[in-house]
Amino acid sequence: MPQHSECGSTGEDFGPTDGNYPQPGPSGALYVLVACEAATWPVLRGIPAGDELRTDPAGNLYKTRQVEGSLLLSVSKDEGVTWTPEANVAAPGVIAINDWYVAVRDAGDVAVSYFGQVTGQTTWDGYLTETKDALDADPLFWSAQLNGSRPLMFDTELRGTPSVLVDYIGADIGPDGTAWASFVQDCGTDPSDPGCTSQDGQTRGFVGRVVWPAP
Repeated sequence: MPQHSECGSTGEDFGPTDGNYPQPGPSGALYVLVACEAATWPVLRGIPAGDELRTDPAGNLYKTRQVEGSLLLSVSKDEGVTWTPEANVAAPGVIAINDWYVAVRDAGDVAVSYFGQVTGQTTWDGYLTETKDALDADPLFWSAQLNGSRPLMFDTELRGTPSVLVDYIGADIGPDGTAWASFVQDCGTDPSDPGCTSQDGQTRGFVGRVVWPAP
């Protein structure tokens, strides 16, 4: 990508990370976050701070960011001119979050997957939150812990052995509207655990979904 003139000689911060993925608009336009420092910058429209930007086929923008134990979602229906108040999409009781991902499909349909902890917990569970009405003034969020009683990650910091490959967490919404989440799952509490030795200390994948209640 060529250097933007607005950045002058200052290098641009743009890489293959989640926040820098181009997002399509219904007119064929692409939205992408590019950061740099420059003497002049023609700001046409400022977008409030956010970690992830998504779009839907109708051109609405969705901005998500993490603030400690909260995942905050805000929506713009006018290409970023105005934004809704931020709503915390984390499941009730979750006080700590690590490694998360957000997906948007149709207008108002948002899904967020994340590792979460409740009070007193040192392990990590996998959660999925979805809303079908993110464009409403008071959207309703459905959340579920997907992994049951066995934690997905035993390591407190999500960075020790045998906790590896923790960046492989995702979310997506299928053509039928079903929201899915993927996570890495620890083989055990210690590399010497039978579950770890039987799979050479490697983690495994875990996938779950949100099943909507009948009307």
